Formats: sequence, C-alpha cells, structure tokens
Amino acid sequence: PNSVQIYKISRYARQLVTVLLTGEGADEIFAGYPRYKIPKILHPLQRMPQLMKEASASLLGLSSNHRFQQLSAATTLSFDDVLIKNSKFVDDSLIKLLLKDTLLQDTTSTRKKILNEAKSRFENWHQHLLYLELKTYLVSILQRMDKMTMAAEVEGRVPFLDHTIVEWASTLPLNLKMSL
Repeated sequence: PNSVQIYKISRYARQLVTVLLTGEGADEIFAGYPRYKIPKILHPLQRMPQLMKEASASLLGLSSNHRFQQLSAATTLSFDDVLIKNSKFVDDSLIKLLLKDTLLQDTTSTRKKILNEAKSRFENWHQHLLYLELKTYLVSILQRMDKMTMAAEVEGRVPFLDHTIVEWASTLPLNLKMSL
C-alpha cells in the first residue's frame, strides 16, 4: 500500500538529489511496530492453565477493539505460532483461496525453519521475533523500496541496516525498545 507514496516522494526528491537515506529497517531492529506488543503481552500468559487462557480469550474477544480481538485469537496458539502469525500480513484463508495448499504449507514451514534458526542463535523470544522479521517482512519492504526508488531514478540507502547497528540493536533488552 505504500509503494505509490514511496515512488512519488522519490520522484520529487530526484529533482534535488540522486541518493536518499531511508529509515527502512529501524522498526524491525528496534521493535517499533505496535504489533510487536501482542507477543509481549501473550508471553506471560503462556504459563497459565488452559482454562484461564480460554477465559482471557473470551473476555478479550468481547471487545470491539481490533487489537483486543487479535489478542483473543492468539491466546489459543502456541507461542511459536504467535510469533509466526504476528509477522504475517496476509491471512492463510486468503492465500488458500488464491493459491494451492502446498504453497501455504511451504510458507509456514519456511517461517518455522527461520524461527528455529533464531532459537538456536538467540535466547529471548523478542530476539526470535525480530530475527524472523529481518528474514521475512524486512526483505519484502526493502525490495519494494528498491523498486520504487530505482523507478524514480534515485538510489535509496538504508543506514539503520549497517551490520554494526543491527548487531548492537540485537543486544539491547526489550524494555529499551518497547514499552506497553
């Protein structure tokens, strides 16, 4: 949905410059998206007995608030599935309508492999989530930015993704990146 805006801004900038510095990657390495709060809220609930999870889901589901409904739906999932589902933007049911089931399974299994790789490299769930985001969502937005800036004949650079910044950001505790 942001492709047209990125292209238009890039075309405008091209009148003045040939290289743009962008903020792409900052939200992914510093946990800047509001959707990252869902796993943060649900992580402590994972230790609750099933009956309490179901009661929490029911209470949250009564709200008309979109975020509470997302929380309600996620309370019944395993925490790994919460992390995987949280980083998806297209619902599985829509993918099933448009594509073969095997592609859906491949997408999910790829995300599970990436999550397992994250678990072998990092100890905290938030590091697992951000690693998954770097390997999935960030790739797509970088491709979008590259296509739109190149179409406008300007080069987009991503200073937040310098390896030293990414490595440093991965060492920061979650409370310095995100608050409830």
